[in-house]
Amino acid sequence: MRGILIGLILGLCLQTCLADSSEASLAVYSGATETKTTPIIDLPEGWGFRWKFEGAAFKLTLFDGQKLQVGSPVTVVGSGNGEKLVGKAGKYFFMIHSSGDYRVELFKK
Repeated sequence: MRGILIGLILGLCLQTCLADSSEASLAVYSGATETKTTPIIDLPEGWGFRWKFEGAAFKLTLFDGQKLQVGSPVTVVGSGNGEKLVGKAGKYFFMIHSSGDYRVELFKK
């Protein structure tokens, strides 16, 4: 019985790992205390971004290729992380305001 249970748990772990491996990293931006505008990048359908921040304050604003803000900015006071799925293909860039270490990764599901 214990062997079957261990097999099921390992199988579920393997499925989870394989599901995550279908995700492709499209770009990574990282840095420390700064204000930065990323280059415009052409992103495919089904893309999103995740962030990780450690410091005092962090603001991440997404813009489309026509310099129009897309959605609400990500604002973090203190350390934090998260993820947003944008989905719509097109040209985009970010404005980053950071007073600490940050990492932003763009991915395709």
